[in-house]
Amino acid sequence: MADRYDTESAMYPVLFEYLRDQGRFVCMQVPVRSYRADFVSFQVNWDAARLRLQYGLLEPIHRAPVWRLLLTLRQYPGAGLADLPGLLRLTPGYVRSLLNELERLEVLSVNRSRVDLLYWPDLLFRDAQVVEAKLSDWKRAVRQAMRYACSASQLYIALPQRLADQLANDPPPGLARSGVGILAVNSGVRIALPSREFGSGRYTIELHQLSEYLWSEILHALRRLNREAKRNSWLPVKPEDVPSDLPADVR
Repeated sequence: MADRYDTESAMYPVLFEYLRDQGRFVCMQVPVRSYRADFVSFQVNWDAARLRLQYGLLEPIHRAPVWRLLLTLRQYPGAGLADLPGLLRLTPGYVRSLLNELERLEVLSVNRSRVDLLYWPDLLFRDAQVVEAKLSDWKRAVRQAMRYACSASQLYIALPQRLADQLANDPPPGLARSGVGILAVNSGVRIALPSREFGSGRYTIELHQLSEYLWSEILHALRRLNREAKRNSWLPVKPEDVPSDLPADVR
């Protein structure tokens, strides 16, 4: 059978539809560790999203030093203002600037020497899948997918059906060792080789930075649902998969 695709981007619509039909939220070209994944799909943690909307924290928290501070406060709940520079190995002035940023967002409060965490921005996704699409260079696709091994639960490379089945039936040693799965793409998509479970299971800075990027995408999707749900097949989530008690338009 001849392959249907002559460019990687030609596979994108069928991959997008396949991932979204699983009830997942689908994003494209997602920055993780200075790279951009072709697709990241995930289950939205709607409970965390609902709490965040109720709290009014719409602004994403992107910067790594801010997350270092938050994770330190989470790890050392009794830490005071004088303790933080040593724990973070940062100057007191810089720590103060990070605290000011989080005070502005009303995530924490500083009262003399005491630092109180008022709100914990929990992860907004579960079970993230990364998909890297390639026409033929599966080795490069595996290398690219493995960059996200600490952030995603499952890693897949998407290949035209003929090559996907060939590799899945007799996986080369490097592919077998990697644990990366294979999606076979033709008129539809099927799993030719399942992915093993990845992800460190730890609340890392990288994981929270990904969550904050996805929070931006979730908010953008909620704002679009009312006006585009009936005419835009590229919405990242199906309207019926969004809880009815969430606002369809977040302002």
